[in-house]
Amino acid sequence: MDVRQPLDFDQVYSAIDGMKRATPGPFFYTRVAAKLDAAKQRNTSGFLELIARPVVAIAMVLLILGADYFALSEDSGNVEQTPVISTYAQYQQFSNTSDQFYGFDEMEAMNEESK
Repeated sequence: MDVRQPLDFDQVYSAIDGMKRATPGPFFYTRVAAKLDAAKQRNTSGFLELIARPVVAIAMVLLILGADYFALSEDSGNVEQTPVISTYAQYQQFSNTSDQFYGFDEMEAMNEESK
């Protein structure tokens, strides 16, 4: 069984003293600069990428549907229900009104009396 003993600070420090400093590869800074430039160019069209994400698109659709439901449910109690009149009934109503306005009823009554 491998039992590990706690390391002493001096042992750790002496092990660190013997290590060499890590140096990046020859093209490390060029790659970092290229990635930063690419990220900068992507941020200019970031709004379109944000909208194109499925989570954002679904959230926007649900928000619009919720607003529509809220608007329609609030107005439904305040709207006065009007009866539906058929086309023939509308014609009769218009005909009776125009007959009274122009006095056609009186003319018909006078024509019937003269017979």
